[in-house]
Amino acid sequence: MKKFNQFVMSLAIAVCLAGTTYGSMHEETAKPVTELPNPHPISKQEDPYLQMIERSTHAVVMITTENMVEQPPKACGPAGEKECAVPPKAQYAGHGSGFFISADGLFITNYHVIHNATIFKAWTYDRVYHYEAEVVATDPIADLAMLKLIVPEHLNDMPFHYLEIEATPLVSGEDVIAIGHPLGLDFSVSKGIVSHTDRQSRITSYVRHIQSTASINKGNSGGPLINMEGKVVGVNSLIVSPSGEFNGLGHAIRTDTLIRSIEHMLTYGEVIRAAIWVSTANLNPFVFEMVQEEYNRKVPSVYGVVVVQYNYFADTDAIPYHVQQGLLMWDVIIAFNGEPVNNQNELSREIAKYMPDDVVQLMVIREQSIVIVDYKLAKVTFDQEDLNEIFPKQEEPTTPQKDAVFKEPTFSQGGAFIKDLDQD
Repeated sequence: MKKFNQFVMSLAIAVCLAGTTYGSMHEETAKPVTELPNPHPISKQEDPYLQMIERSTHAVVMITTENMVEQPPKACGPAGEKECAVPPKAQYAGHGSGFFISADGLFITNYHVIHNATIFKAWTYDRVYHYEAEVVATDPIADLAMLKLIVPEHLNDMPFHYLEIEATPLVSGEDVIAIGHPLGLDFSVSKGIVSHTDRQSRITSYVRHIQSTASINKGNSGGPLINMEGKVVGVNSLIVSPSGEFNGLGHAIRTDTLIRSIEHMLTYGEVIRAAIWVSTANLNPFVFEMVQEEYNRKVPSVYGVVVVQYNYFADTDAIPYHVQQGLLMWDVIIAFNGEPVNNQNELSREIAKYMPDDVVQLMVIREQSIVIVDYKLAKVTFDQEDLNEIFPKQEEPTTPQKDAVFKEPTFSQGGAFIKDLDQD
């Protein structure tokens, strides 16, 4: 009993001492909120390579999205004889990755990460803070979105680490690093090489992708693909896989698209793209035979892109837009403003250099004649129905989305949407 009393007394003394120590330490270290240390510190790595990776990781965020879901009424009243309204409840919609492009909390992610969601939260590397975020602008055609953190007033003076964007094109074989949150495993880093620098996106031939072997999975969408200098060279977007899991074929949106998208989103609040509003096809042997039959075999065997379908109409006119501009069915486009056009990708690349209402010259072969058409470019437009078709709702919201399977022949609408595809 004596030993037990001694133990209790010793414990009481220890608690008092601990309380005294805590109190004195608290008084010595307490500082105004404005003088608190940076919540995003960088440790002192001696190896420049590891330091670059760590600094880059601090510029990455994990994004979660939610929707407000209506709730059924519940019974209320003394005997449950009434129905009382229940307020909507936030429900998890999905998650993905993103990265800061400015010190004030502006960041980039994939559009499909936030599509149809209404509540956005971003977690920084230290996981101490999470922030609400708001949409600044979107670029669904490129599968990009720009958001900004809603930073509490007492944290306004704390800058965020951000990544620079590399404008110089990559070369196959270069080392690259992907950072993101695959399968919910936050702030994961993987390394690979560039396999190809000019893949078409699953949405449009306007947007070009980098293919790399850096491992990405569902949850990496919107995260950065960086080079060995820590600069962004792509935005991880999708994987090409029969199983839905990574098998060495990761796609990232190239920075030429990213830079243009950021500039337009900041300047116009949207990304403005031109279009010729017509369905085209590469002049391969199959299509060339169709053109020959139409023109009684008067068309010479040439490269180019052929007009194959009257698809889009001006809102107020019964005549197709491209007919108004002088472009006809079975015309073979061989040059765009003096630049040779060999295929649909080259046509889309040339169109992307211009803005709506610009007038360009199309050189076309019509029967056995070469015709110059002064063509006023239209604007790429889309509505919510188009977006829901491109970004279908998944039973279990995960990212990145699996790639689309293309059927032959594949047609594109003057650099707009790819239509003939099956979404797994």
